[in-house]
Amino acid sequence: MGLSLYALLAGFTPEALFGTVPRSEWTTLDGLDTAGLQAVFWYQDGQTDDRALTRAVQHSALQLGAQLRCPARFESASLDEEGVSLRYVQGDQPIEARARVLVNAAGPWADRVARLITPAISVPALECVQGTHLVLPGTLERGIYYLEVRTTAAPCSSCHGRAS
Repeated sequence: MGLSLYALLAGFTPEALFGTVPRSEWTTLDGLDTAGLQAVFWYQDGQTDDRALTRAVQHSALQLGAQLRCPARFESASLDEEGVSLRYVQGDQPIEARARVLVNAAGPWADRVARLITPAISVPALECVQGTHLVLPGTLERGIYYLEVRTTAAPCSSCHGRAS
């Protein structure tokens, strides 16, 4: 069902199509333990160059009139009817500024940033995601494998806003 929804949301483009790997080909998949396996699906997933994407978003924001201050540390913000007064630190210098809009794009730290804004704003419950890398012996000849382990995730405030 998940892959069908993925294809539907992508407009059934050729890149979003998927299928099953025939059982006769399972032995050609590197390191795959087929004991108890019922099906193997193939699909293409989106890939992005994070650096290029960030630069494109920054360029677009600048073209729309945004001012970027990087790197900087957000200290606080106060919302009023005309916009927002904010404080941040760039280098060692504290800076106060005004803006029409404040966007909290702090990802897993959004709840931490929200606590620095007055009046208080609500932030939906966040789930921390922790990544890991597995190093396995051997060489991959074909395919990329994805492994998912079900865990009970703690909200970000419980894991101190850490994510990787």
